Amino acid sequence: IERFMRTVEEGTRTSLVHAGLHHSWWPHAGKYWCAARNISCRAKLDEKTPYEKRHGQSFEGAAIPFGAAIHFRPNANLAKRLGKFQPGGPSSTSIGHGTGGVPGLFIGWHLLPGGRWHGDYLVVYMPDIQRSYDTGQSKPGSKGRVPIYRTKDIYHNSDKPLFFPLAKAYESSVWRVTPIP
Repeated sequence: IERFMRTVEEGTRTSLVHAGLHHSWWPHAGKYWCAARNISCRAKLDEKTPYEKRHGQSFEGAAIPFGAAIHFRPNANLAKRLGKFQPGGPSSTSIGHGTGGVPGLFIGWHLLPGGRWHGDYLVVYMPDIQRSYDTGQSKPGSKGRVPIYRTKDIYHNSDKPLFFPLAKAYESSVWRVTPIP
């Protein structure tokens, strides 16, 4: 058990660093890492993932790394907040092929108890996370913090490599050298 817990901690830490997110996002990074491991690591004996063994079918969701930039169709709460004529607002109907949707970060999959997935992804709206970093409230969840949205529609251009918009900012803050007076 201790070895497995260490593996989960290392995977969580790696997900956070790779995404460039604040360490307070560790619960989401940990859930992401465990789910990603269960949908992608195949056993040597029967070539099945833990997800396939438990649910009898392969995982049908998109395999996107934690913290990667994506576009998504806003749910009703975010669409109302955006307003009628904003991209991705209530009157926007298309997503995919570079049209429609709003920019965000991929946080993971919404899994039901028992680990079954019913098509919902967890995302954050990019302007919300930018605002949170500008105001120093870069933690997820609670009041005044970054809201996490559930959506069924996400899009990333598979012709272009995935990128992690917060990773460069994280790297520059970690590797910043301040001269000693």
